[in-house]
Amino acid sequence: MTRGQEALLIESAVTHSFDGSVIAVDLSVFNLPILLADTQELDAHAGVLLELDKASGGKTLWSLAA
Repeated sequence: MTRGQEALLIESAVTHSFDGSVIAVDLSVFNLPILLADTQELDAHAGVLLELDKASGGKTLWSLAA
């Protein structure tokens, strides 16, 4: 999940009213499908990770852990 996707989940889990109070929303009522990435999308993602690793000089967490 990307940072943007996580932000959407966090934002939709809590609703702020105009008076500043917080109202909890039960997200378990939604039955959302899981869409798996195809080969082209996985390859594109791997390419982005490789570019990030190159830009960091090989200091990304996933390359250090490997």
